[in-house]
Amino acid sequence: MPKLLVLYMSREDEDKLLEYVRSLGNLLILPATSPSSDFAPVIGFPEPSQDESTRRFWLQYTGAGMPLVNIFAGPGAQRFREEGGILQGR
Repeated sequence: MPKLLVLYMSREDEDKLLEYVRSLGNLLILPATSPSSDFAPVIGFPEPSQDESTRRFWLQYTGAGMPLVNIFAGPGAQRFREEGGILQGR
């Protein structure tokens, strides 16, 4: 089951985290939402001044060989997520 992890760090620490995750080769940082079913890995974190909803991410461990499962949850899902809700597919 997914768990929420909240991290506060400096820009330098964000860059180090991205570098470390990339060096592992089997862990991806994905955006919380995507306009399509293709969740492209995050290249860089948004500026802290941007809306908090743009600063939410998923970690995907690709070493397990399990595909990323995503669902279309409808127009009310965005507001639900922005208010801190977590959508789960079954």
